[in-house]
Amino acid sequence: MLAGCGSTSQGVRNEGPARTSWASSAADSGKQSGEATALPGPKEQKVDAVRLVKEDPQVSEDLKDNLKPCRKPTKSKSSGLINGYPVDVTRGKLTGSAAPDLVINVMACTDGFGIGSYVYRKVGEKYQNVFQDEQPPVYGVIVKDALQVTRLSYSSGDPVCCPSREDLITYRWSGQRQEFAEVSRKHTDYSAPTDEPNPTPDGTEG
Repeated sequence: MLAGCGSTSQGVRNEGPARTSWASSAADSGKQSGEATALPGPKEQKVDAVRLVKEDPQVSEDLKDNLKPCRKPTKSKSSGLINGYPVDVTRGKLTGSAAPDLVINVMACTDGFGIGSYVYRKVGEKYQNVFQDEQPPVYGVIVKDALQVTRLSYSSGDPVCCPSREDLITYRWSGQRQEFAEVSRKHTDYSAPTDEPNPTPDGTEG
């Protein structure tokens, strides 16, 4: 997961090629657990994901202002870049809507870190923002009928390659409340000491 590690991003950068190995790894882990396909069906409406994000009043102005094509876009191992923009789109069933929901991840061009993850639900003829997480690094995937969001966290002094913590958060749609609710959270602390036995001078474990 940390293969594409770089400095943490506060906004979309537009210099250098996109490196999406971190995002791809997060997406691959979801596919192994039954993630919905990212390929649209033949009758599904084509959606301009970049325009959808840029015109969404709930998305931060800083992210929208800096959402530009990468200078030297490269193909992602997941669903690829959209017209050079560092954006991944996955379609799947999350909210019970008749139309597929859209999970849109916005990444940084330089390091492939996800800097914004959004879920859009079709209501009438328009898509409505029903979930967003703009705390980077972040990446969302569909696993069966649930939304899984991966967050990495850094402590002071952490090298850019090695964040101290990882949280895998699972959300499910509440039809009654018309919103996503957190149902589980798995926390991994990479900086925590291990309880490995210490060998004694005679070679036995103490």
